[in-house]
Amino acid sequence: MGSPTRPLTLAVPGQPQPLQPGEFTSASNPSTVSFRLLDIEAPSALYIARDDQVFAFVYSTLTNETITINARVLTIDGVIMPIQTTITMPVAGVGISSIVSGVEGFLLSLSAVGSTALQRGLDFVRIWLNRGKVNVLNTSQLLMSGYVGNQHQRSWPGSPIEHPFDGAGGIIVNTVGNPAAGADWVYSTTVVQISRVLMVCAKLTTSAAVANRQVEIVVTNSGGAVLFRTAALANIVASTTAIVSAGNVSTSTPIVSTDVVIPLPEDCWIPNQGSILTNTVGIQAGDQWSNISVTTMQYMYNV
Repeated sequence: MGSPTRPLTLAVPGQPQPLQPGEFTSASNPSTVSFRLLDIEAPSALYIARDDQVFAFVYSTLTNETITINARVLTIDGVIMPIQTTITMPVAGVGISSIVSGVEGFLLSLSAVGSTALQRGLDFVRIWLNRGKVNVLNTSQLLMSGYVGNQHQRSWPGSPIEHPFDGAGGIIVNTVGNPAAGADWVYSTTVVQISRVLMVCAKLTTSAAVANRQVEIVVTNSGGAVLFRTAALANIVASTTAIVSAGNVSTSTPIVSTDVVIPLPEDCWIPNQGSILTNTVGIQAGDQWSNISVTTMQYMYNV
């Protein structure tokens, strides 16, 4: 005898029926909120119209520095479009401008980062929304302004708008070449740079010519006018190798006669195209300055 025949159960045609009450119970708690999926609010406060442009100006004190700018735009057809612009500085100390985006839509995010600058104060970026042709008078909104680098970036929205003088600059140890024998040394800032002097150190080797040398530190502006002048309290005599240091220190005469200290004010600024220099009273033809360094906190000026 064969097995009894079971009745054939056919699936109900059409879509599955909704779960009935009590048919399924989730092990997790249900959500207490819901999100609106239709007729939602604008995803960004900034809409780039057809005649608008996102424009960038970058400036670097480094040669071959590359600034990378990334943007995300929600276009009018609902596509999120990533935009990347790279700006390479062929030489140091030159500003370059570039259009980041000419795409219509909502600007969702914007960021800028440098490639090699390892500290603040070396790369500066300013990005704004321009209406129509590129002209500062057509600026609609400033989006980003401040220093960037390899380890620190700026973004929109989120990062504060900063002037080049806001916050700390870049701490730079500037090496000055040796002047000719019998001459003093000079360190000068560029047209787009101002510097706060932190420390100065140099070696003065005096000849056998008998004379007292008194070292002065002088700060001048671009026209050579003296802004600040101060002198050491001790003489440097003949046939001596003296280390001359200047900084924000109290006036003192060191016990070691070959250590000469010159006090500087706490806010000792060199303006753009200004200078800090030595004026050695009584300098002799065979005297030689060497190992000259001027440590400054550097800021960009008029960028």
